[in-house]
Amino acid sequence: MKKIPPDLFSNQLIGVDSKDISLCKKIVFASFLEKEQLMKDLQFLWEKYSLDLVLKIVYLQQLKSGFILSDPANYFKAENQNSFYDPDTQIRFLVQWNPERALRKNHKILIKRGIIKEHIDTNALINKDKKGKACYLCKKNIDLQNPKEIVLPLKLDEELFYIGANFASISDNHFTVFHHQHRPQKYRKKILSIMMDFLNKTNGVFRIIYNGLAGASIEAHEHFQTTSIQFPVESIKCSDQNIIYKHKDVQVIKPDYYLPLWIFEGKKESDLICLLGHFIRYWHSLKSHEHTENILGIKIGSLFRFFIFLRERSKLKVPGKAGALATFEASGLFVFSEFSENTIGEKSKKNFFSSLSLDIMKNMLKKIAPAINPESPKNIDLSPNEITRQCKKFNIPRDKPIITQVSRFDRLKDPMGVIKIFKKVKSKIDCRLVLCGSMAVDDPEGIQVYEQILNCAQKMIDNKDIIIFSIENDILVNVLQRVSSVIVQKSIREGLGLTVSEALWKETPVVASNVGGIPLQITDGENGFLVKPLDYNGFADRIIYLLENPSKAEQIGKKGKEIVREKFLNLSYES
Repeated sequence: MKKIPPDLFSNQLIGVDSKDISLCKKIVFASFLEKEQLMKDLQFLWEKYSLDLVLKIVYLQQLKSGFILSDPANYFKAENQNSFYDPDTQIRFLVQWNPERALRKNHKILIKRGIIKEHIDTNALINKDKKGKACYLCKKNIDLQNPKEIVLPLKLDEELFYIGANFASISDNHFTVFHHQHRPQKYRKKILSIMMDFLNKTNGVFRIIYNGLAGASIEAHEHFQTTSIQFPVESIKCSDQNIIYKHKDVQVIKPDYYLPLWIFEGKKESDLICLLGHFIRYWHSLKSHEHTENILGIKIGSLFRFFIFLRERSKLKVPGKAGALATFEASGLFVFSEFSENTIGEKSKKNFFSSLSLDIMKNMLKKIAPAINPESPKNIDLSPNEITRQCKKFNIPRDKPIITQVSRFDRLKDPMGVIKIFKKVKSKIDCRLVLCGSMAVDDPEGIQVYEQILNCAQKMIDNKDIIIFSIENDILVNVLQRVSSVIVQKSIREGLGLTVSEALWKETPVVASNVGGIPLQITDGENGFLVKPLDYNGFADRIIYLLENPSKAEQIGKKGKEIVREKFLNLSYES
C-alpha cells in the first residue's frame, strides 16, 4: 500500500465541495472488495463534476491499493530525473529512471500485490494469442484475473470503450482507453473523432495518445493512452515561417525536429478531422505495410492540437532502450528501467541513465525517423555495365540530358505541371522528360490523370521527347535516378517525400516543391533547390541552371548524398 501525500491529494480536488471531498477520500482508501459501491460513488462524482476529476480520484485509489507499480512521487526525485534543454527546438527533454516499472514482468510480485489472481480458470479467458496468452485489454479477462483494477465504461463518438489506470505507469494519471470489442490496433477513420471526444469530455485536462503500430503495447486490441502531464514537445519552437497551410480556423505547422513532425490545429472539429485524415491516409498509401504513426492530441481552451509523428514499422527500436519507442519518447519523455537494454560499453543500466546527454536523446529520435534502405533494389549501387544493360532493357536513350519525376499518377504530384516546366526548359536546352509512376487498377483518379497526360503530350511521346513508365519496378527507379541530369519532385502537397532522399543518395541534384517533408531533406541552393509549387518559371530556371552548369550540379549532388548519409539513411543497414 502506498501513502498518498496530502498535497498530491489536495491538488487533485480543486473546486470540489467540502462534503464531496470526504467522498473522494473514501473512494481513494476503499478496498477492492467494495468495488460495487465504489463504482456508484464514482458515477455520482462524474455526473456532478467531470470525467477528468473522476480519473484523478481513480488513479489515487489505484495507487493507494498497490495496483499501480510506480509511485509518481518518485519520478521527480533528483536521482531519478534529468532534463536536457535543446536551444534549437526550445524543448526540454525529460529522462526518468523508473525501476518499479520493470516489475510488470515479475509474475510472482504481481500476484503477491494482488494485481493478478493466483488461481485463474484459464479456460474462461478469451481472445488468446498463438502462445495461448489471453488479451489483457478484454474486459472479461480483466474481470477474471485483475481483482484490484477499476475500469470505467466510457462512450466516445458513440462507441463503447473502457478506461483503467495503467498499472505500469509512465507518468502521473496514466490510463489506457480500450475498445469494448477485441479489434486490432489499426488506424481507421474514427480514431481522430474518438480522440477529440475524449479531449472534450476531460476538458483538455488530459492528453490522449494513439500509438498506431509504432509502440502499441498490444497490437491485437485497439487502445489509446492518456495522461494529465504536459509533454516536452508541446513547447517546440514555431514561427509563422513554419506554417505550411492555413485556411479559416485550421492550420498546419511543420516545425524543425528530429522526427518528421506535423502539427495540425484548429477549432472546428470536422475541418480538422478531414484534413488530418487525408494526411494520415496519404502517408499510409505510400507504403501501406510499413508506414504508421504516433499521435498526441491536446486541447487548449477551444483549440485542438494534434502532433503527428510519421513512423516506419522497421524502425521502432534503438540501442539502450528496451522495447519500441512510442509517442512518449517521440514527444520528448524517455523512461528507463531495469529492463532497458544496454549496448553501450560495459556500463551498468543505472550508469547508462546517469550518463545520458542531449545528443543521445536527439540521436535516438533520429534513428527511428523514416529513412531509405541503401541495400534495397531501389537504392543499391549499380555498375556502369548494369546501368547500360537496364537502359537497353527499358529502352531509355541517353543521347541528351534526362529530367525525371518519380511519383504516382496523382494530381497532387502535378505531372501536367511537370510537362509545362519541361516545355520551358526544352525551349532553351534539348533534353528529354521521363515520368515514372505506378497506377492501381482500383484507382480511377490515377487512370484519369494518366490518360490526361497521354492526351496532352501524345506528340512529344511519339517523338521520344517524353517517356512514360506506368509500372512499379524498383530497379527502373534506381536506374532513372542515376542516369538523369535532374530529378524533379513537383508536389502540390507532400508527406515526407523520401523519393527526394532516394535521388539525392545517387548524387543526382533535385529541384522540388517547398512543401511537406521535402525541406527537411533539401537546403535550398546547398544540396538541391526548393521552389514554390506553382512557380513554373522558378522550376524551369533552376533546371536550366543545373543543365548549363554541370560542375555545380555535380557539387550539389555530392552534398545531397552527404545529407542523406547523415540524416536519412537507415543506420541498421550501414556497416
